Amino acid sequence: MSYRFTLRAALLAAAGLSSIVATGPALARAAAPAALSEQARGLVETIAGQGARACEAATLDRVTAVTDAAGFDQLDVATRETLLRLRVTCAQRVDDHPAAAIVARRLTVPGFSPETRGDAAFTVALAAASRMDVGAFAENMRIVLETTPEKGVLFPPQVFNWVLSDPNQPPASRSAFVTALRRAPWTTEDARQLVDNDWALREAAFAADAGDMTLASATLSRASDPGVLMAVYQDRRFERLWPEMVAAGRFDWRARETERLAGIDARIAREPRRLELVVERIRALRHLERYEEARAVGVDYIARAERMGAFDDQEEQKAWLLYIHASVLGDLGETAAADAALAAGAGGPDKISQHVNRAADLLLHDRPAEAMAALDKIPADYGTPYGRMATASNRLCALALLGRSDEGEAPLARLRTNWRDEPGAAISGLACLGRDDEAAAMLIRWLQDPALRGAALTWFRTGSPSAGAKATAAGAPALMRRSAALKARPDVQAALAKVGRPLAHGLGGEYGT
Repeated sequence: MSYRFTLRAALLAAAGLSSIVATGPALARAAAPAALSEQARGLVETIAGQGARACEAATLDRVTAVTDAAGFDQLDVATRETLLRLRVTCAQRVDDHPAAAIVARRLTVPGFSPETRGDAAFTVALAAASRMDVGAFAENMRIVLETTPEKGVLFPPQVFNWVLSDPNQPPASRSAFVTALRRAPWTTEDARQLVDNDWALREAAFAADAGDMTLASATLSRASDPGVLMAVYQDRRFERLWPEMVAAGRFDWRARETERLAGIDARIAREPRRLELVVERIRALRHLERYEEARAVGVDYIARAERMGAFDDQEEQKAWLLYIHASVLGDLGETAAADAALAAGAGGPDKISQHVNRAADLLLHDRPAEAMAALDKIPADYGTPYGRMATASNRLCALALLGRSDEGEAPLARLRTNWRDEPGAAISGLACLGRDDEAAAMLIRWLQDPALRGAALTWFRTGSPSAGAKATAAGAPALMRRSAALKARPDVQAALAKVGRPLAHGLGGEYGT
């Protein structure tokens, strides 16, 4: 999938090969066998005199034998560091990244210099990204952020969403990782926004789980994003903070979104070549129910994006511009124009997201055959786990509308087995099949899971739907409305009351969903 390439490319952009140097003081260790110590000292002297020729087979074979020998871990730090770094560097020079990672892992432990640990952990993280091992990536990128943070902050902060969005990581690991992210010396505006908002929410939740509400409050002190503050408003982990936040006006949703729009406008003035900011501007205008203004911005920037190279992020963001524009057109009741915009977005390079988005809209308008055709354009087993779940859910709903539910065995099995990858998709798919009890039980499990609860609570937000949105909802097939009805069940409401509360924010659009 494309994310694998994007992640690896982002990491490689900031990578550098380890140098063959001896760094750090020679710390005391238990005595190693005299013969091994002598061999190791001799090798260090040899390497110092060979320079680039140190990777020749004759020398490298000797280094391998010494570093793999029993008793090597009792040698002094400087010697071990020099010899192991040589092996890593030589493996990297011949693009043997798996071998480099195996050796580099030995350099990530405490005791080596921070620079060495950071370089080594980066090498291991890169290998983990190549095989999509989120646990190993998280563990080693945390070491990079803690030991050589100046190297960690070279990455686009979106690189780390891979870790933060994985609910299967142990809570202690996720807590340590997000703390390391927030403590790193970020300099970009995007990263600072995450430090104050999304990452702060995650760290505050861990603090609240540990009973430290003072830390939770301090962590959230600079949060300004309405979505983050809505999460705090709904989650009973933060119940003790609610009175002071109400008194400070932090739950005034229209004021918060108006402030967010002003911030977006200021950033567009500073960064006029970022189409992503324009997408966010249209979204904010939609939330503030300024639909005509949002449509005008969309029309303007869609025309601008027709010019190649008009924006630095045009290839990635043009489809999302068309998607948010389609949402605004739907709000205005212009369904044909909205579908045309969705179809145009799906005709771009995105192989999954826009096909899923168009299929979901077609299903709401009772056009299941066309929705199935859109889903059929997605390569088999393509995309992130989240994307594959969304595809399976929409496919089940299309089959149900077509009267072919018996063909849904494979997508249904995926939804049940991998429900934690995207619980909302699993619940919607089950509801389309009329499996309301199973869907409600899954919604309750979603609410009860601390790692997943934030997204579950967004299901219990209500805004101010536009006339177009109301018309679409009223005309949607009955089975497409079943998942919404689950929220009113007494068992679901009882589960909600234990961990959170509903939110009527009064904004347009689907805030936070």
